[in-house]
Amino acid sequence: MGENYKVLVVSRDESCITKILDYCKTLYSDKVDLLVESNPEKVRLELPMTDILFLDFDAPKSDTHCVCELLNSYHKCVIFKGSAKKIESCLVNHGYVCGFIRKSLKLELFVQAMKRSFVVLEGIAQIQKGFKEVEKVDFIAVPSVSRIDMLKVDKLLYCEAEGRYTTFYLEDGKTIISSKNLGEYEKQLPNNLFFRIHHKYLVNLKKVSSINKKEGRYCEMLNSSFLPISKRRQEEFNRFLRLK
Repeated sequence: MGENYKVLVVSRDESCITKILDYCKTLYSDKVDLLVESNPEKVRLELPMTDILFLDFDAPKSDTHCVCELLNSYHKCVIFKGSAKKIESCLVNHGYVCGFIRKSLKLELFVQAMKRSFVVLEGIAQIQKGFKEVEKVDFIAVPSVSRIDMLKVDKLLYCEAEGRYTTFYLEDGKTIISSKNLGEYEKQLPNNLFFRIHHKYLVNLKKVSSINKKEGRYCEMLNSSFLPISKRRQEEFNRFLRLK
């Protein structure tokens, strides 16, 4: 399988932590690396990337708002433990939810959630493998009314839809307008590098300098352009980034 899966347990409940440590030592010692943290705020600020995130809402002094923020940290799978009300309040930003443990933690429930998580992670691994096998595209032909430009893909920052036309923004500051629509180029450009964050924008992830998560999500490009990420694409974009 390669490297072990990274599992982060966020809980202040010592009995819950002890059970998970015992379960993982007994069943998954050769499959997972376990990290335990009792301070959700610390985890939120450090934004760790993990394969499986176990969130305990039943722990004393659970901060629902803070814990919900953890779900923006690009975890691949999430296992919840806690009351339905608290859990539902955090479902707006979630990864693959692989388990709901609404009462006390029991071995059977934990094993079921872990099995679902492993299935998801194996699927993600297959997708990653597929991305690596994508045929490399170095150039793309961009037709306009009077000419056809041959653009180097690695010089392309992003594409913008303009009705039936597409505008290409390049590293050197140049722009080229194509007579084809953006959907055509979404099919042609490598899908492991380019993502359509909005109906107007297809971005080269190698040219994104940062992603703003406050006051409406947007990508800041290397040319200092700010491109919005549409709400309906945010969850898919989060999953896409976890594959990188």
